[in-house]
Amino acid sequence: MEFDKEKAWNNIQGRIHKNQHKDKKTNRLLSTLIAILIISGSFSYFLLKHSSNAPQLITVTTSAHEIKTIVLTDSSKLILNGNTSVSYPAQFENSIREVHLLSGEASFAISHDASRPFHVWYKESKIEVLGTYFNVNTYSPKVYVTLKEGLISFHHGTFQQMLHPGQRLQFS
Repeated sequence: MEFDKEKAWNNIQGRIHKNQHKDKKTNRLLSTLIAILIISGSFSYFLLKHSSNAPQLITVTTSAHEIKTIVLTDSSKLILNGNTSVSYPAQFENSIREVHLLSGEASFAISHDASRPFHVWYKESKIEVLGTYFNVNTYSPKVYVTLKEGLISFHHGTFQQMLHPGQRLQFS
């Protein structure tokens, strides 16, 4: 029996090519499945992270001659004058207590909690409180912050001012 080298070589080449083609198909399929898993996992993580952690915000607005008192979950009180709007989370997180004064005038009686400072935001300005009573008036183009009891720290950009009882700060 005679050995045909060329036929044997072609046979080996055919098997190698066939196996390479199968490997390419398998690799392509695995790569596609891995990409789908990564994309769906990332999407699921994004949805869980941003939907479950986003605090539910409450917005309260008063009419022209209405005065409304709001008691927050930490027992702090907000007294809203007419034409005033505030927003705050339905439940304060562990270390953050924040209220956003959107417009108008409000008085704040803040429950003391040294481990959880209270922040009142108006646009880019922040009033930091540990436990006190103060008023913020935004009716005119100028904003007035009047401290009645306690101590507050007012921040606007790089400007910072401590207020003591009886002091009033004006800014625009």
